[in-house]
Amino acid sequence: MQASRPVDVTVMADGAAAFSGKLDADQSKQVEARDTIEISSGDPEALTLSLNGQPVHAPAAAGPNAKVTLTRSDLQPAAEAAH
Repeated sequence: MQASRPVDVTVMADGAAAFSGKLDADQSKQVEARDTIEISSGDPEALTLSLNGQPVHAPAAAGPNAKVTLTRSDLQPAAEAAH
């Protein structure tokens, strides 16, 4: 994930705490998981997400402490992404 402006983020990877803190503008953070990643942020629009190097269009999340959960099914095969 990459922040476009300063943002507080909490990340859970496979149910375990992976990161909790502030990302500055243009700062990125990489998190590894086998099955699920849950991202919570008070400003989800400040984050750009990618999964295995591919952009992820996460469902719109709004409001304070908005959560987005990414799973293996959110990763498109490379052939589909090219279309």
